[in-house]
Amino acid sequence: MQRGQTSYGTNGLQNFLFPLDEMYITQGSYTATYSHNGCYAMDFVGWNGSSQQTHYPYYAPFNCYLRAKWGSSSPMLVWESTTQVNFVDGTSGYACIGFCHDDDIPQFILGETRNQWDIIGHTGTYGAPGSDHVHIEAKKGIYNGYHQNSEGVWMLTDSTWLYDLMGIND
Repeated sequence: MQRGQTSYGTNGLQNFLFPLDEMYITQGSYTATYSHNGCYAMDFVGWNGSSQQTHYPYYAPFNCYLRAKWGSSSPMLVWESTTQVNFVDGTSGYACIGFCHDDDIPQFILGETRNQWDIIGHTGTYGAPGSDHVHIEAKKGIYNGYHQNSEGVWMLTDSTWLYDLMGIND
């Protein structure tokens, strides 16, 4: 998606959109052997079509509010939809999306809101992840906490595959 973009389904609900204008994956989900082992998180870098960009903007994938901020060494911001949204798998419901590594994380305040097209953050290195990127996790439903999985990885409770939730332009 791009700044200023909105997307609605025929049912009048917002479509859950992928929050960057380019998709450049640097670490995948679940079977990764590093920090994503046993979870559905994915890492993305800012990309301009030919090279990586730092402090790259990403956007609110739906109208949302900041529901939670958790973790100490690499905090996650969890944004919850203010209304039900459409998922790319054909279902609808409330949604949550979590982001890590924005260098401005300490300045965010619980309860603040964003519209679908607003810049919601920037790729960064907060929490010393090694390189500038954004870590994304998402789930259907309202926020219900986080937990440590059997691999020792902290993750959103009930998170799932990103590609079952969010769509890309067109």
